[in-house]
Amino acid sequence: MSYNKHVVRQKISRQSFPIGLLIITTIIFLLSFGPYLGLHKLTTLCLIPLLFIIALKHDLKTITENKREFLLILLILIISVSTAFYYISYSDFTSGLNRLLGAVLISFVPIALNNRQDYTTYFHLGYLLATISLIVIMYLNGNFGFTNFASKVDYRDRFLLNANAYSYYSFLANFSLFYLYQKYKNWFVQLLLIVIPILFLIISFVTQSRSGLLLIILINVCFWLFINKAQNPTKVQKITRNLGIAVVFIFISIQFVKTYENSRIKNRVDSTTTRVDARELLIIDSIDAFSKHPIFGVGLDQLPYYTRFGQYSHNSYIEIIAEQGIFGGVLLILLFGFPLRQSWLLLVKHPKNNVIKLNFLFFITFYIFNNFYPFYKYAFSMLYFFLVISIQYQVNKSIITSKTGEL
Repeated sequence: MSYNKHVVRQKISRQSFPIGLLIITTIIFLLSFGPYLGLHKLTTLCLIPLLFIIALKHDLKTITENKREFLLILLILIISVSTAFYYISYSDFTSGLNRLLGAVLISFVPIALNNRQDYTTYFHLGYLLATISLIVIMYLNGNFGFTNFASKVDYRDRFLLNANAYSYYSFLANFSLFYLYQKYKNWFVQLLLIVIPILFLIISFVTQSRSGLLLIILINVCFWLFINKAQNPTKVQKITRNLGIAVVFIFISIQFVKTYENSRIKNRVDSTTTRVDARELLIIDSIDAFSKHPIFGVGLDQLPYYTRFGQYSHNSYIEIIAEQGIFGGVLLILLFGFPLRQSWLLLVKHPKNNVIKLNFLFFITFYIFNNFYPFYKYAFSMLYFFLVISIQYQVNKSIITSKTGEL
């Protein structure tokens, strides 16, 4: 039995709707409604802890299974507590610790809930609905329109969230579309696969997110060229598919170039070629901070006091070695390295499995994105990262089970 059929069967026969509804609600409030309605505490003090408790109870019988990556992020939290002995700002340390604790708690949820059942659909729906609701809020607030979205002159800080956050969420929601299509493969999800990513590109133009624009294009091109392929197609199917993709890509590329040439984001890209980008200077300052405090770092959320702009580094790898020293850096490398290695080994053995290919694409592009934002610190990103890890465990388990003849 294939992985897709296996997880769909699990979804139909076992999934609990109340828990699924709580998952969707938590994600929507975490990404969208919480910031919009000013209900951050509802998310951090109620929804996330409640979901963690449910996941813990759900996974008590298999509590030691598939927890290697969770133990690593837990260790990152534990060593960050040492900041209490050498902080500059206590309030920044405590707020950072609370945020990291939330990321750790919510990281446990997908690997626990999906260990014996399949709740992945609810997670994916949560990210899609949360991201789309944020875009609707942007539109209703007059932050963008569909005519001059790329060329409109306005401040990037006019949005509900940090301008780049919309691209981070779009990136994750776009992957959720990919996973949902692999599970259901119906015409409605296929239509969304075409329409929704275009909306995400528009949002990248609106927010002038260079990394978001680049990575959303990259993952969609990779999906259509290398992942979304029929198994054992006929020559006619191959030719028809390739021609169809070529025509659509050419049309979209022409429209994209026209939009880009008259866009504000082009000015941002051009300006970085003529002057040093602020993020480069932040990285230089962060490396300097690490060189002076290589063992334990400068402390959790203390890095802004060591950079010329009073900001964090915008880079997960530099951020963690600057704030938590070599120990933190090694833990992050292991946290990111283990699932990537497992993904690669599965891909070598099962090169035609689309879900395995999707997992590998996610890890590669997510790690690239970590050069632009310290994702390991935040609940929204770690929840998705561990969701993909849980999917990878599901795939591996289904392969092993099918080999033993239990399916």
